[in-house]
Parts: sequence; structure tokens; C-alpha cells
Amino acid sequence: SIQFIVFCVIVIPAYFVFPHRHRWGLLLLASLFFYLVFPPSFLFIIGAIILFDVFTGNLIEHSSGRLRKTFLVIGILVNIMLLLFYKYFNFINENIRNVFSLFDASYPVPYISILVPVGLSFITFQSISYKIELYRKHIPAERHPGIYALYLLFFPKVIAGPIERPQHLIPQFREKHEFDFALFKAGLMQVMFGFIKKVVIADRIALVVDPVFKNIDGHNGMELLIAAILYSFQIYCDFSGYTDIALGVAKIMGFRLTDNFNKPYFAKSISEFWRSWHITLSLWLRDYVFLPLAYALSRRWKKERYFFVKTEKWIYYSATIVTFLIIGLWHGAAWHYVLWGGLFAVYLCFSLATSRDRKAFYKRTRISKFPQLFSITKILTTFMLVTFAWIFFRADSMEDALYVLFKISSLSFSEPVHFSLNAAEMVFTLLLIVLLVIKEWFFFIIGTGNTFRWSMLMALSVLVCYFFGVFNQVQFIYFQF
Repeated sequence: SIQFIVFCVIVIPAYFVFPHRHRWGLLLLASLFFYLVFPPSFLFIIGAIILFDVFTGNLIEHSSGRLRKTFLVIGILVNIMLLLFYKYFNFINENIRNVFSLFDASYPVPYISILVPVGLSFITFQSISYKIELYRKHIPAERHPGIYALYLLFFPKVIAGPIERPQHLIPQFREKHEFDFALFKAGLMQVMFGFIKKVVIADRIALVVDPVFKNIDGHNGMELLIAAILYSFQIYCDFSGYTDIALGVAKIMGFRLTDNFNKPYFAKSISEFWRSWHITLSLWLRDYVFLPLAYALSRRWKKERYFFVKTEKWIYYSATIVTFLIIGLWHGAAWHYVLWGGLFAVYLCFSLATSRDRKAFYKRTRISKFPQLFSITKILTTFMLVTFAWIFFRADSMEDALYVLFKISSLSFSEPVHFSLNAAEMVFTLLLIVLLVIKEWFFFIIGTGNTFRWSMLMALSVLVCYFFGVFNQVQFIYFQF
């Protein structure tokens, strides 16, 4: 928005003008002001989390043995209970009511209208990360409430990440950052490509996808299939566009945030996809859910095999299923999100279970003798599996997702195709996607060493956004999470 651009034009120069010892205060005030765009009452909740974390962190650091672990568990449980109340109370309540109704029993707890604080999921995960890293003695307790508040509320990433580790971000608030023209060029270029991804590509695709998924009864299987494929690009450009803007703004000021994307649609397997999509969430769940769970199971399951399957495979299956069900539920309090996460668990478990058979198949067919064809085949297969899963993510309910799949499965190639955009606009939209794919493949990182070339690219980017952008205030998809 224009307001965000004006906000950055004021805050970034002020950051370099302010004395180093006061810069954290400026950034915190700017982040609080940024967050106040949303309901001010949210700040009281976030403020309570900050004070609780600082207090709990000191208790964890100054205790040992069982008491230290008790403080950690209490700290994490408070975070989880707060998230469960705001984000999942009505979901849990509704499912309990459905169980009661099966037995014709009355259930007295009513539906409660709850406004979820913006960015609560991201803030909660960072809060938990701080306490776990402190418990593992990877970091000291942060005794400066303002610095810790900045760790949670730093305005470029507060709404939709990336989910930063405390040892990576907190020390940067104490570093003295001088204005660096090279970082300015690189950061501004990243911001501009983020804007292009969002307002030129994602929001243009939304003009096709959103009307289709809002009226699935009024569209045939072919239209739904095209909309599902386009949604894969919409959500990527929308979310990675946000990330580019966040990382670019931070980079201009000298901060190094963690990248969340690394060409995910060029992944050759589902595991590779999750190593390059929403990277900070994947790493968070790997380090704090998957690996601890796998370790705990390995200590309890002593036999070499269970039901003729090696124990390490059962451990992988169990930890993977739990991790990806959490990923699904983290994205939304609805069963279609849970199934979306569950699908990826099935993909990964199936991949491990069939690993030996697939290698034998590749050897028999000699497809690996043609490495380029083999790579393209794996990329397309992975993309199709991911797109299939995105249908459950995009649909408004489980019933809608299943209905979309039913219509796609019965499509006819002779069906007429009609969208809200005319033929010329559709061709232009597809051209933008092709150009995006080419840019991602050949020029994933744009060099900014040559100032003249950078200036030309910046001018071109501004013109592209101005003339081809869709400025209809479409909110970033991940703002809802």
C-alpha cells in the first residue's frame, strides 16, 4: 500500500540518523505503530506474551534439573493454550458438539466470536523457539524487554514471518548498522520483485481463481482444474512476494532475515519441496517436533521390526504424520487444512516405503540414462502432487474440496472454458507465469553490482507495477494465519 511505502520512507532514513544506542527504541516504536494498524487491543495480548516470556526466560536460565524443565513446559503450555483459545476454541468446541449430537446429548458451551490477533501463530512459534533454545543453553536469557519485544514484533516480519530463531535475530538489534549502498540496492531490488510478484502476478491470478472457488457449482471440471493450477502460482507469488518485501526492507537497514523460499516448484520430490517452501516453518517443526518425537520413539521402540517393517521406518512414519498434521492445523482451524497436511505426510511416507521399488523401476526403464528428461519428469510429478494438495488448502471446506475433485475427475476436454478475464487478459496472465518461471530458473537472484543496470531495472519494475498491477487491496493470503 501507499501507506506502507510512506512508512518505510520515514522509518528507514530515521533509523540511520538516530544514534546507535536509541535505534532499538525507534524500531520498536515503528513496529508498535505498524501493528496498531490492526485492532489496538491485540497489543495488550502481545504485551502479555512479551512480559511472560522475559519472566519465564529468567526462571529457565537460573534453574536446573527437573525445575528447569518444569518452567520450560509451563512456558510452552501457556503459549499453546493462548493459541488454542484464540485460533482453535470454536473449532474444538464445534467438534465436541458434533460428538455429543451423535448420542443425542445436549452441549451447553456456545459459539464465541473471537477476533484472532494478527500474526499470533508466527509470534507464538518464535516465543516457543526462544524458550527451547534457552533451555538447550544455545542462548542467554534476554533481559531487555524492549529488545525481546522487537524480536517478536519487528515490523517487516511480524505478520507473516519468516519465523526467526532468537540466536539469529536478537544479536542483530545490538549491531551497529551503517548505511550501505550495496545493501540498499540489493534490498530495494528484492522489495520491487516482491511487489511485482504480489500486485502484478498473484493479484491478477486471483481475478481468475477467486471467482471460480467462490462459485464451484457454476464452473465445470476444466475450469476448476485450470483454477487449481493457477492457484499454485498465486499462493507462491503472494507469499514469496511478502517475504521478498520483508527481507528487502530489513536488508536495507542491515538486518539479515532468513529466506523462506528457494525455487520450490523446481523441487524433484516432496521432501525437497518442503526444504524450499516456507523454509523457516519446515525447520522449526523439524527441530522442535519431528526430531524430538523421533528420538523419543527410538528410545521406547526396542524391537528391530514391528509387523515385518523396520522400526526406523515406523519412527519416520509416526513422526512425519504428527508433524504434518500440525502443519495443517497451524494453517487453519478446519479439517480441510488438516487433510492438506495429512496428504503431504502420505506423500512422504509413500516415498520412503516405495524407495527400493522405484529405484528398481528406474533401473529397468533406464530413464536415469536421460538425466534432463528424468529431472523434468520428477519436477512435473512433484508439482502435480503439490497442486492436488493445494485444492484442499484453497477450498472453503472439506466438502467443497471433494466436490472440486469430483468435477475435475469427470471433466471433458470439450467443455467450454469461461473466466472473469477475457482471452487476451488470460494469455497475458499465462505469459507472466512463463516469465516468472524463466526468471526463477535462470535469474533467481538479480545481481545489483552495476548501478546503471540496477537503476534501469528499478525504473522498469516501477513501470510494470504501475501499468500492470492490480490494486484492489487484496490482502496477503498468509495474513490469515
